[in-house]
Parts: sequence; structure tokens; C-alpha cells
Amino acid sequence: MKAKMLVLFTLVIAAVAACGKDDPITAIDRTTDCRDICHRYQECIQSNYDVDECTNHCTDMVSSDETSKIDDCQDCIDDKSCTASGFNCLVECAGIVP
Repeated sequence: MKAKMLVLFTLVIAAVAACGKDDPITAIDRTTDCRDICHRYQECIQSNYDVDECTNHCTDMVSSDETSKIDDCQDCIDDKSCTASGFNCLVECAGIVP
């Protein structure tokens, strides 16, 4: 059973890797971070904000500089209140959310 699961896991990782130039872990991390960033913007700033459109825009940011910007934004807003993250993370999150 473990061998079958390992083969399945390997095939899934290979399929994901074949879909883009990022390694699967980076792509998953970016998608998760983008969703969190966009959802936080909706929660704290604009209740009718389109999280799906924002997430798609954010996940399309694939250069290493853009990936670093996503990481910096996520690190900045992580575990902060809406007030703290909204005022303290403007520079880190500019270009990802308005």
C-alpha cells in the first residue's frame, strides 16, 4: 500500500511540475500565499473584493523578484490585525493588491 501511495504521489508531483516552470512546492506556496493575501485584503479593506481574480493575478507573478514580493507581503501581514497589516504593509503588498 505504501509503495502505491509513493508512486501516486510521485506521479502527481511530476504532473504538477510539467505544467509550469516552477517546482511544485514553490507553486503551491505561491498559490497559498496569494489566496491569503487577497482574502486578507477582502476581509480588512474591501468586503466585495474579488479574491479569485486577485489570486489569479498574484499567482501569475512568476519571476523571482515577484515571488520574493509575495513572500514579503505574506510575512508582513502574517499574524497581524487588519489595522496593523493595512498600515504597515503597504510597500510590501503594493502591486499584489491595490
